[in-house]
Amino acid sequence: MSYQLIKSDSVTCPVSTPETGLDKKSGDATPQKISRQQLVNKLNYINFQDETILINFIHKKFGHVFACSATPQPSMGEDLLCTWVDASKLKTRLKTYEFESIVLKDRQWDLELRLELVDINEEFIRFRIPEIYYQLISKRSLREPCHGIRAQMFQNSVIFDGTLIDFCATQFSVKTRLEPPQTSQWLNPNVNVNILLTREEETLYSGECKIVKETSNGSTIDFLLDPTNHNIQRFKKKRFRSIREDIIPAPIIRFRHPLTGKVHDFKIVDLSGSGFSVEETENTCVLLPGIILPDVEMLFANSFKIHFKAQVIYRKNSELPESGDVFKCGLVLLDITTGDHLNLQSTLLQLKNKDTSICNELDIDSLWNFLFEAGFIYPEKYRYIQKDSDNIKNTYKKIYIEKPSIARHFTYQNKGSIAGHLSMIRFYENTWLIHHHAGRKSAPFNAGLVVLNQIGHFSNNSHSLYSNHMNYLICYFRPENKFPNRVFGGAARTINDEKKCDIESFAYFHFNYKNNPIENKKDTSWNWSLNPSDSEDIEELDAFYSHNCGGLMLKALNIEYNKINLDGLSDEYRKAGLKRERHFFSLKRDNILIAVVMVDVSNKGLNLSDLTNGPKVIILDSESLPEYVLKTTLYLISARLKAENFPVLVYPVNYMINNSVPFEKTYNLWMLDTQFGDTYFRYVNRLTRLV
Repeated sequence: MSYQLIKSDSVTCPVSTPETGLDKKSGDATPQKISRQQLVNKLNYINFQDETILINFIHKKFGHVFACSATPQPSMGEDLLCTWVDASKLKTRLKTYEFESIVLKDRQWDLELRLELVDINEEFIRFRIPEIYYQLISKRSLREPCHGIRAQMFQNSVIFDGTLIDFCATQFSVKTRLEPPQTSQWLNPNVNVNILLTREEETLYSGECKIVKETSNGSTIDFLLDPTNHNIQRFKKKRFRSIREDIIPAPIIRFRHPLTGKVHDFKIVDLSGSGFSVEETENTCVLLPGIILPDVEMLFANSFKIHFKAQVIYRKNSELPESGDVFKCGLVLLDITTGDHLNLQSTLLQLKNKDTSICNELDIDSLWNFLFEAGFIYPEKYRYIQKDSDNIKNTYKKIYIEKPSIARHFTYQNKGSIAGHLSMIRFYENTWLIHHHAGRKSAPFNAGLVVLNQIGHFSNNSHSLYSNHMNYLICYFRPENKFPNRVFGGAARTINDEKKCDIESFAYFHFNYKNNPIENKKDTSWNWSLNPSDSEDIEELDAFYSHNCGGLMLKALNIEYNKINLDGLSDEYRKAGLKRERHFFSLKRDNILIAVVMVDVSNKGLNLSDLTNGPKVIILDSESLPEYVLKTTLYLISARLKAENFPVLVYPVNYMINNSVPFEKTYNLWMLDTQFGDTYFRYVNRLTRLV
């Protein structure tokens, strides 16, 4: 009996015999041996996994070879019985073809055996297994069979439809169908093609490939393809990339390969809040740059696990000289739940600095004490919130203890006590509001900058993930406050691009309807109306703002003509036991839009300056709006919302100044488009070095 290791398309395996061992031409690879018992164990494993082997037949006259899949039955060691997967292929061929060999495929090798044939018919085939050792050699890569994967090839505006036959990261094969009037001449084998692999309308891979080999068979063509891209650029290139950490013990990832269905485990080499890298050998070879892994599980030393969607972005030789055929593969997170991503980022931050934390368990009394001692709650602010202190305490318990998905807080502790604290809340659809930012002056260094640095890393890792809804970061600050003006105002001035980072100023005052009765101005000349806004009003507001300012305010505050009636975020607040509503009103004179009022309604003290609980008046025509009409508008809104006393923000501030309308203070609204966060982080890093 003769035997050999089967050839693969990626490497030619050497022929060996029991007498001579490994062929001298094969190189320095060390051969391995497999005994009859090991072979039987492998066959029984294949049966256990409901997998198949290949039975090769050869034509008695013409030498043509075809293969038929068969399922090995349980074996005790001497005989092997296999049943046909599809016996229809054999009905007309058993008389003209004869058995040649069986083929077993493994992740590391292929083994072709010419066993002694005992019996064969249209139902089964039986062999005898002799006691002998078979020499094996690892092969560089093995293409795994694939099922149910649609493959589309694109070349020069022509689409060839087909299926994926088998796959590995360095090479795969596709069977295409020619649909009239297509012919094989329509495809140039010397020109690269683009491939799209999908399963049930879900895209799994797209990329450019080189045609290695094509085999035509009437109306079908089989192509062997080599991917040409070894790395992809998933997101915009950033100077301030997420910091990768080495974790001991290293977490592992586990996933079912979307193309082959095989389950794989990899140990993580380094990890950040936005991606990670693993190592694979040439034998494994399943992580093709560009391929999407829809469901990946990451396990942290049995303590907890997270699930996410990922994409392979590069595959390169390991940097370690002794690594041999080991490749380092980088993956990026595409989608993950907010809770899982929070657990990941919190773990990484704690490993880096045990005194810093994200959404940690805070003692509420210690937090209140910190906010008073740090001067964040000053006498004037406390006088305003004191009568609602019980409701505010309950709101804070929901935010800090129950940890809803719409809230995040960052803490720096020094010797067990809070030294710096910053919290933010998702208050508009894709916008997070930074508030409650404070630091103790007695801390050994600027704790306020420490927590700002935390939120910078968090945003850098989060903004590209849809589930985090972090397209914009905003915060309010008073221009006379030196620290926020230096950090946020300085960043906007340094960036100097209102499309990336912008500041708009609002006049701030409290309105109490008891102190502002409606003036009796409704005579025959009264021609004002206040009604709910429609999309045309918001579209006109957008035209006004784009013409006069062109910054980020309307996008950051989610004031867009096609979105004012879409408010799924309020449902998230209700789930957390909190309140959040939004109403739009249009103030018109003779049907001409003069102002748009956006009214935010939330829990008292959600923001301690109550900037999330009141109207924002955006005036389009400052010269046409008398003060008494503004106050009448606020009076009517207060009656509709049954609110007695609330803060008001008016834009632009010049309306109040030019019309001598009194107001208490000015608030600046700072806004950052997070896709341009590099410019902001560059400024803050420089500022940190100067402190």
